[in-house]
Amino acid sequence: MADDKQEVLELYKVLVGTVTANEQRRQQINSVFLSLIGIGAAGLGAFYQSEKPVELLFIAVPGMFLSAIWWAQISYLRRLASAKFRVIETMESQFVMKPFTDEWSILSAASRKARLSEIEGIVPQVCFALCLLYTAYRIIPIAP
Repeated sequence: MADDKQEVLELYKVLVGTVTANEQRRQQINSVFLSLIGIGAAGLGAFYQSEKPVELLFIAVPGMFLSAIWWAQISYLRRLASAKFRVIETMESQFVMKPFTDEWSILSAASRKARLSEIEGIVPQVCFALCLLYTAYRIIPIAP
């Protein structure tokens, strides 16, 4: 019986560690993609003012792909985190104290107005939409 409790506790520790690592990965992914899109925007500004301006489609099309990949990765990591939290909650049902369950309840109640994770998902979608709209504007002829 004591071995079972120890095993559950060890599994719990590992799972909590993977939740932390998952959150760090999400932050790193956001930083990388924001940097790449920022570099694209800076390059656009630099090349657009030069004697031979760069065609903006060369930035918009890759921007669409980057945004789609970014959003897909964030979505996957959010689903993974959600699954991990459900497993943690199930494990905590065996504990006297339920720190993650309590923290999640408090956090959910306190942050209903401003959900950072929703904003985190909207940013790549907006980047994708802007790049798509510009690409469509340039490719689809508009009748006079």
